[in-house]
Amino acid sequence: MLVPKTIRIIQGATNGVASTLNIKLFHSAYNSLKYEKSLRILNVSSPEIADFLLPLGDAVIQKETSETSIANEPLICAAPTTHTINIAHSLNIGESLHGYFKQNGELLTLHSLPSIKPNTAYALADLLAPAAKEQQTTAQTLKQKLSLRGPWHCLATTADKLTIHTYPAPDKTPLFNALGINWYALAAFEAAGKPVSILRQDLRGTALFPQDEQPHLQIPCSAVYLDLDDTLIIHGAVNNSVLAMLNNCEKTNTPVHLITRHARDPHLTLSEHAVPAGRFASIVWITDGSPKSAHITAGNAIFIDDAFQERLEVENKGALSLPPDASHILHLA
Repeated sequence: MLVPKTIRIIQGATNGVASTLNIKLFHSAYNSLKYEKSLRILNVSSPEIADFLLPLGDAVIQKETSETSIANEPLICAAPTTHTINIAHSLNIGESLHGYFKQNGELLTLHSLPSIKPNTAYALADLLAPAAKEQQTTAQTLKQKLSLRGPWHCLATTADKLTIHTYPAPDKTPLFNALGINWYALAAFEAAGKPVSILRQDLRGTALFPQDEQPHLQIPCSAVYLDLDDTLIIHGAVNNSVLAMLNNCEKTNTPVHLITRHARDPHLTLSEHAVPAGRFASIVWITDGSPKSAHITAGNAIFIDDAFQERLEVENKGALSLPPDASHILHLA
């Protein structure tokens, strides 16, 4: 019998907008991990020693280190730590890298983010593009020198020095989180021995970063295909952020199709939760085991589902596949 690993989730000190974002990230990570059988989340007051910590916060501990002193120190799910090292790199001051290294040392994903300025629009294709070759080289050097594992980001400080933070930045993470890249959950799954992977999709739209607000994604869309269980209805209650997205769809005349493998007639569940069936252009109740992609007929559609395997299958057929977290910041154009 597999004994689940214990995990203690720690919220770091935050202020202002970062605090609000941190709370959302905490709930997102917690909900992603809560029902994972290979993990057991310790109560805050539990005296039990956790197998690993999962830090969620923007507070870091400054830690000067040589290139070799932490070569064997596992950074995945370690307490938030900042490492400053001398390194030749090509990044400009203010640029940052967000990455996720698999435990075997291979680079899983890497994105280049410009220095984010308030009230500025960024094209998604540019914002979430794969890193340039020079940045890939920088990342590989960091991997070799620091034995990086799990989520991380780093900020360039001078021409020959980088400061590496071994946890994602709360002010930038919600954008990735809404696209299905939950850095915290990925780190915990990997630490528990689960395989991890990320969908790499061709996003076309605009990312807006208004001052003192969470980022917004503006994506052209002809139709939305929405899951029911653990998406529209979560833990027996209506997901208010998804409900708000439905209201946005009504304002933009974007048809929403409910597509579900629900255990019973979905009309009954919608009625029990006071969600009018008439809010949906159609209700697709799959009872024959067919793939959801077979029922997505609209071009330029967005598919929203909590299950990664369902999103993967649909994405392979060409539709943009997003998790329920996307409803927090998704503005359909």
